[in-house]
Amino acid sequence: MSLMFTLQGKMNFLPRYMKWIPDRIYLKLIYRLRMGKKCNIDNPVTFNEKIQWLKIHDRKAIYKKMGDKIEAREYVTEKVGVKYINPVIGIYDFFDDIDFNELPNKFVIKCNHDSGSCIICEDKASFDYEKSRAKINKAMKTEFYYNSRTWSYKDIIPKVIIEEYLENINGDYRLWTFNGKVKLIAVVLDLYTTTRVLWHTPDWELLPFRYKRLLINESGIDKVERPDELYEMIEVAEKLAKDIPFVRVDFLRTDGRIVFSELTFSPESGFTKFAPDEYDKILGDMIELPTL
Repeated sequence: MSLMFTLQGKMNFLPRYMKWIPDRIYLKLIYRLRMGKKCNIDNPVTFNEKIQWLKIHDRKAIYKKMGDKIEAREYVTEKVGVKYINPVIGIYDFFDDIDFNELPNKFVIKCNHDSGSCIICEDKASFDYEKSRAKINKAMKTEFYYNSRTWSYKDIIPKVIIEEYLENINGDYRLWTFNGKVKLIAVVLDLYTTTRVLWHTPDWELLPFRYKRLLINESGIDKVERPDELYEMIEVAEKLAKDIPFVRVDFLRTDGRIVFSELTFSPESGFTKFAPDEYDKILGDMIELPTL
């Protein structure tokens, strides 16, 4: 068994033991393991390489506010107004602080400092309390920054957020902004996951690429109608992304309006495998890196 194969099998356990490794060395190592090739981090060309470069060199204080799911709400309100914000029911230091008797029948629970901890409750009577408790408590103990070295996650104090449940959601739209301009729009066909994604230009032309790990047409869906709120989404995203080399701005669409979801500086931590592979370079050409 090769050393590379052995390390790949243990990658989920590496970050907790590698906090002491400098970011640049860590990212080159993890990139080699995840992508199967070297990362040209000093003279980046591809999208993924440029994301790694930005992790190290583009570390504005405001990014931490944008990466914190609590403080990001304030950032969005300052930039575009409160109308795009989903109301919060409560913010807690620990899962066990939540009084579920006081919550409505439907709600959303998540952590403020990570990605992937979101839990949807559509009926308290069938809510799996113990499973949810275990998931949130595990997330609360995870220092998410050390998994990806994404600056926006560093030093966020973990909290638990309860948000209002959004009825009639009919779209999960992820707008990829490059130097403040929307260049790509990913439509997620399965709410709160990325199991199937269709990619579009801002003019709503379907693009012929996908994430290599996904089955883009698993259920036969090969077209999504242009949303009525498309230009509003683009306008809001570009206001939130002004003067930033790259950030993804996510929205949910519900009942004729759009609701802010989150801001992401490094999708898939900058280890995205595209198919065809050439789109890694095509997307990389869209990012103009700042001068050091």
